[in-house]
Amino acid sequence: MAQDSLLMSALNACRAKLSAFIRGRTSIREDADDILQEVTYKLHAG
Repeated sequence: MAQDSLLMSALNACRAKLSAFIRGRTSIREDADDILQEVTYKLHAG
């Protein structure tokens, strides 16, 4: 559990940079948001 919390804290700390990185690779903002959400889910689900 502590490792999950640490991972989520790290993800939240760099969320804006990660979002910008993904948006730079897709022209549709909604797709970028979906990708970021999927990455977050997969990291959390382990």
